[in-house]
Amino acid sequence: MIIRKEIDYSTYSLSELEEAWLSVDDYAYPERAIEIYTRLKSMEKEEEGDDAQSPNEFVNLLSRFFRPHTFVDTTFSDELLEQSNAEMKEIRVQAMIESRGKVGS
Repeated sequence: MIIRKEIDYSTYSLSELEEAWLSVDDYAYPERAIEIYTRLKSMEKEEEGDDAQSPNEFVNLLSRFFRPHTFVDTTFSDELLEQSNAEMKEIRVQAMIESRGKVGS
């Protein structure tokens, strides 16, 4: 017997949500993908608002470009592939959200 436990993404930090976004299978778990995506976008908007008010805006901008890598052997091409996969997943999840909105209307 398999017991599925619901994941509480409300306690996740921005970096944890980003990691969850990269690892979630939007085909197998569309509801999870939608929840992670909406929480991630909401948190990113909050972060952007905080960054705009921060006196160290330039430092915040630089920190986004020079984040430490998760894996030691990560190459630039790996990062580009990961980014491309995330962008394609975002398009699929946006389409799911839009189609569910039309069904609910």
